[in-house]
Formats: sequence, C-alpha cells, structure tokens
Amino acid sequence: MLVQLPILYALFYIFQNAYVYVDVIGQNYTDIANAILQIPQTTRMEVFGPYAQTFVDQYKNVATIKANGFDLSRLNDIVMLVNYLNVDSWQSIVSQLGSNGTALVDLLATKNNIETFLFLPLVSQAGLKWPGIMVPILAAITTYAQSKIMMSMTPPASNGGQENPAMAMTKTMTYVMPFMMGFFCISMPAGLGLYWTISNVFGIIQQVILQKYYKKKFMGEAAQNG
Repeated sequence: MLVQLPILYALFYIFQNAYVYVDVIGQNYTDIANAILQIPQTTRMEVFGPYAQTFVDQYKNVATIKANGFDLSRLNDIVMLVNYLNVDSWQSIVSQLGSNGTALVDLLATKNNIETFLFLPLVSQAGLKWPGIMVPILAAITTYAQSKIMMSMTPPASNGGQENPAMAMTKTMTYVMPFMMGFFCISMPAGLGLYWTISNVFGIIQQVILQKYYKKKFMGEAAQNG
C-alpha cells in the first residue's frame, strides 16, 4: 500500500487541477469562463466578487496569483475560479444571476456530467455530505479488509518467542491505515478516494486467490511428504 503513495500524490494534483490535464474538462471550463465574461461587469463583480475574494485569500501564495493578482476580467483567472467553485456555490450563483446566467445552465450541466461518476463529483472534495461521504467510508473499510487479509497471510511464528516483525508492522497498519485514508479522503478529490477504494478491492481479490492457491499447494506438498 505504501508503494502507491507516490501515485496517489501525482493523482491528487491531476484531480485537483483536472482542467489542466483533461482536454474535455479544460474546454468546458473555458466555455464557462467565456460565458461569465459576457455577463455585465457590474453584475459579474457583484455576484462573483465574494467568491473570488475567498479564492484569493485561500490561494494568495500560489505563484500565479502572487505575481499577477486576480482579475474577473481575465479569462485564465476566471477558469481558476471555475475550478474552485463547488456545486452549492454554482446553485447560489445561478440563482443570483437570474436571466444573466441563462448561458451558464447548459454549460454547468455538461460540467456535472463530465465530472460525475455514480453520483460522485470526482474532482470535488468528498466532504462529509451525501454522496461524497461514501468515499472516505469505503476507502477506510476496504483498506482495513485488505490489511486484515495481509495479516492473516503473515506467518505468526518467530524466534525466541518474540512477535514476527512483519506481523507487528502489519498489525499496526491494519488499524492505523484505515483511519488515515478515511481522514485524508474527506478533504481529497472524490476521484482519488475512489481510485484507492477500487485498488483495494482488486488487491483483496488478488490476495484471496493467492491465499487459496498456496494453501492448496502447501496441503498437497504436506500430503506427499507425509
């Protein structure tokens, strides 16, 4: 599981900035940003200004913002804001815009379709609300199950009556990793937690198959030797 951490680290940035790495998402964000630029400046500043200020306060140390500031008249800046806003924020924005937000409705529906898998917004934080809360729960459960199976496959015997170091480490991982992954997945993009969960499921299947294979093999060898 630890070997996967560098992969998770890379995927974190991909999911967090999916519009940079996935062309279809990037094009959709650009279309949304262009639609926002068509909104009268006074209305645009009134509705998007508070969200932009919160965004800048949170990411003021990011190189781009630190060097160039943030301007709701610049396409690239608005694209960054589009990536920052969540579903609840968009619902409030569209409601405030009224007729000025008509062009955004279809674009936001496309955004939702692209970024959603089984009702999960993959590029948004899983959070503690439904259905996102299922991601950290499933990540914790599958991590525990995989660790438990690994522990059952680790030989308990050791020299001098002391516990096998591998068994001791596996025991620690069995109880620590589920909490860690569940906690991390709350604030991570849901797609990352989903990747971890699916990876755990395949790992569990692999371990069960190997365990049955080697158990049968060892029983056969023991019968031959007996």
